[in-house]
This record gives sequence, structure tokens and C-alpha cells, in this order.
Amino acid sequence: MKKKYLFMLPAISLVASTSSLAQAVADVPAVAHINQKAEFVEAKPTDKLLKDIADLISDKAKASGQDVDGNKILNTLGLDLIKSYAMSSEKDGSEWKNLIFLHNGGSEKGIFSVLGKNNAEFSAPNMCPGTSDLVIQLDLDLRKAEDLMRKIMQVANAPKDDIDEFDNNMKNKVPVIDMTTSALMSKLNFRLNLAIDLDDKEKMMLPLVGAIEKPRIVIRIDNIAWIWDKVGPTLIKNTGLPFQKKEVDGIITFSLPEEMAAALQGYTPVIKIDKKSNHIWIASSPAFLKRSTQPNESLANSLAFKGTVKGLKTKGNSMTYMSKDLADIIIRLSDKAKADGMLDMLGENKNDITTALNNLKKINQGAISILSKTKDGILISGRSTEDLKTAIDKVKEQMKKL
Repeated sequence: MKKKYLFMLPAISLVASTSSLAQAVADVPAVAHINQKAEFVEAKPTDKLLKDIADLISDKAKASGQDVDGNKILNTLGLDLIKSYAMSSEKDGSEWKNLIFLHNGGSEKGIFSVLGKNNAEFSAPNMCPGTSDLVIQLDLDLRKAEDLMRKIMQVANAPKDDIDEFDNNMKNKVPVIDMTTSALMSKLNFRLNLAIDLDDKEKMMLPLVGAIEKPRIVIRIDNIAWIWDKVGPTLIKNTGLPFQKKEVDGIITFSLPEEMAAALQGYTPVIKIDKKSNHIWIASSPAFLKRSTQPNESLANSLAFKGTVKGLKTKGNSMTYMSKDLADIIIRLSDKAKADGMLDMLGENKNDITTALNNLKKINQGAISILSKTKDGILISGRSTEDLKTAIDKVKEQMKKL
């Protein structure tokens, strides 16, 4: 983001910019989507909050010599349609179950158009083994993104040169794909699923870090299998590896000879294109890919994941999950770094890192953050070692520094 557009940060930080906390619950629609009996609850209409944010955007812009109407920015982003918000934090042992709901009547305007469809089901927990330590699912619909970006620049009174540069970039051909950036974005509506399983039965050596559990990786990209015909051949060629192609029942697989494993630290990457299911799979080995496609052994069916999502939304467009095992590994590596004096090199960031590590030590089940689009608005739910009040206060402090 160019510095001249930093005045938009208050809008991006909408949820974190609440004007007060721990007040009585207001009679607003959003409150129906949180836990009203939790230790921390707040629910309010957003009219005053949105006015404050719009004024802040305008004032920040004016201070930097720009003439920007904050209300037009919020309107373009679709944030003006958030009529109420509600949030709650429920204590659960050493962790918190946090809920935030933004009531926008199910609007698809502005930034809400890029988040995927309503009431989407999880897929990432079902396409990786139950021992997975880091799992990410991301819905991204870019079909209206070009128009949104252009409108933002227009209402922000961007210089003509900036708008012309943007328009020219949209007209440029994307290498290999043989489509303009604009044409490509108009077709991009996909989901990225990624999982990393740190294998405690096998270690690998890394510089500065030492021995670490060996990562096993699986990726599944949904809804854009068509793109393989455009980029696949070039991608395979550019690896310089002797991939072998096989096609069975319309499913194309690219794999490496087993003897290549020794030269690749034990990895034998595999790529599978399933156009019928509209999936592109990439995995660190055929064996790990096979493990990732066994429903009974999936993360979704594991006790660790079930314990982490208990009491939270069990469907959503995007999510990030971290196991307790991964938290323990990070703590172990940070303790080694501390003993080696490496944390002292962080300077003023040392305290923030120390606080984050202390929070990791409190993880009992696991940590997760989920974004779900509903017919009424956006629900952000999660399990964390911090309650929302504490988290928002920290963001406020960071915003002051900006």
C-alpha cells in the first residue's frame, strides 16, 4: 500500500476501533449471534462508530495534504451497511472462545464480495491427516475486485497517474497464462486449502534452528482446475525434475521416481489434477497425499480438532488452525533462541515476542480463527489465549503508533 493511502487504516481496523468496552448490551440484531452470558459482552449500533471512523479517515487524509471524504470510503468498502456489531469472550480453562458478529444484512457490497459464498462448509479439515499442525483455508472471489479497487482509488481522489497505472496493469498480459490481468481476475473464484504436519518421528536439520520435526505438506486448490492447462506444462518444465505423467479415469498425476528422494531430503513431490472434482492437489509425497485423502483419519475427525472447535462455528469460508503440538514446538525453538541470545537482537520487539510466546504456553486444546459469511452478516469466531477486550486494547495501542 502506498503511503498516501495510509489514511484508510482506520477503516481496515473497524472491528478493533470500538469506542468503548464492557458496556451494557444494546438491543441490536448482531447480539443474537454471540454468547450473551459470556464474561465479556458488547453489542451496539454502529452509527456513532462509523461516524468516528469516517471523521478519522478524513482528518488523517487532511493531515497528509489530501482531500478525502471518509464516508465515501466506508460506502465503497461496504462498511456503511454494518448496522450493528456484537462480541463476546467466554472463558474456557486457560483459553477463550471469542465471537464477533458484524450485522450487514448479508450484503455482497465492497469487501464482502471477495469473501466467498454464504454458509460455506469447511473443506481444509477434511483434506489433511488428523495429526496436522497448521491448517489454513481461504476463500477468495476476485471477480469484482478490479471494479472495487478502481472505485476506492476514485473516491480517495487518487492522482490520475495512479489510476492510469492501475488501468494499464489490468490490461497487461500475465506471462504463460496468455490473459490480461483483468480477464484473469474476472475468472478467479477459488479456495486454497493448506496443511502442514510436523512429523515427530523424523527430524531434519535447519541452519540456526538445529533439529526440527520434518514438515509434510499438502495443498488443495478448489474451483480453478482449468488453470492447469495454461500454467501446468510450463510449471513442470521449469522445475527441471523428471516428473512422470500418468492419467487414470481422467485424473492426471505427476510424480517423481522414488530414487529421487535421497536428493530431495526424502521428499518426492506429487501433483494431481482432478478436473471432475475441480481440484488441484500438491503434496510432499504420494504417501502423504494418500493419508490426506482418508476421511476416517482426517483432522475433522481428530479429538484435537474437535476439542478446539467445540462451542464455535463448525463451518466457514476461511480458517486458520494451530495444534498444541505446534505451539509446543515454537516454544521449544524460542527457548533455544533465547539461550543463544538471539531474542536480544529483536530490540524493541522483544517484549511483543515474549508476550506472544507466553500466550502460546497457555494453549490447551489448540488455537483457531474462523470467518463465516451468513445471510445476516459476518461471524468471526475463534479459540485463543486472549479475550477480545485485551486483544482490542493492544490493537488500539498499535493504531496510536501509526
